[in-house]
Amino acid sequence: MYSKKIAGCFLILLSFIIILPLIAGAEERKSPDKVILAEVGDKKITLQDLNSKISELPLQYRGFFSDPGKKETFLNSLVQQIVLAKKARELKMDQKPEISEKINDITNQILSQELVKEEILKKNNISDEEIKKYYGNNVDKYREPESVKASHILIKVDEDAGEEARSKSEAKAKEILEKAKKGEDFAALAKEFSEDTATGKRGGDLGFFNKGRMVKEFNDVAFKLKPGEISDIVKTRFGYHIIKVEGKKKEHQKALTEVKSQIKETLSREALRKKLDEYTKKLYEESKVVMHPELLKAAESEEKDIDEIEETDEESVDEDGSEMEFEED
Repeated sequence: MYSKKIAGCFLILLSFIIILPLIAGAEERKSPDKVILAEVGDKKITLQDLNSKISELPLQYRGFFSDPGKKETFLNSLVQQIVLAKKARELKMDQKPEISEKINDITNQILSQELVKEEILKKNNISDEEIKKYYGNNVDKYREPESVKASHILIKVDEDAGEEARSKSEAKAKEILEKAKKGEDFAALAKEFSEDTATGKRGGDLGFFNKGRMVKEFNDVAFKLKPGEISDIVKTRFGYHIIKVEGKKKEHQKALTEVKSQIKETLSREALRKKLDEYTKKLYEESKVVMHPELLKAAESEEKDIDEIEETDEESVDEDGSEMEFEED
């Protein structure tokens, strides 16, 4: 009995000895900084490196490189950049004055951005009290006017179209209106018949709009209709419209909670601009910066004079290509 217990304990211990390295190995494989995707000599590019590079891209490109296939393309371009730069250094191209200056410009740009992040952005905190005060002082800015959500079907007519063309277009609009009034799907009718190509493909949807955004004839009818109602034919300079109102929003005051993040962003930008001006002004003084903006105007004036002289020289050439003579009377 005792020996069986020892054997059982030994088997459990043995299973732990076998399983633990497998678990550790699995964790190691999952860790992005341990996954080596490429090696260029001594340089290693890990999954973490790749993800970090992608995260630095503009927002619109990050989603594009989320796909594994696209990530591979990005990895290839990264490796290509490294080997090309390596060869350029071997050829001492980085020591050429014009290239060295460009490298210095890029370095300055990166360093200045990082300094602003470290010294200003991280210390740029906006309190709830500041947000509340700004909202109270600018309450009218966050008043939402009455708006309407509508769809439309447009049959176009040129402003200079003749009576026959106008009658034909109006008749077509009336046929579509009859279908809509009988209960046919408005969005489907818009997709089939509307000559407003921008909204037709999405069922005539115009979204929400405020008073004054549309032409007067369209605006007046849309704001009188109730949700679900369909207008008669509305004539504007664009042609004949059929309007369906989908919804309405009354004029209302946006709550602080709705605009809090927007206000915080506004205040952050203003504070950042102010702090950056103060910080750089201090650095200007420490670096003993002297600027001569007045010389820009002088240089611009000289360039203008040179251009005028060149134009005069061109005008001084006769049509046959020979220079005209200016004799003194």
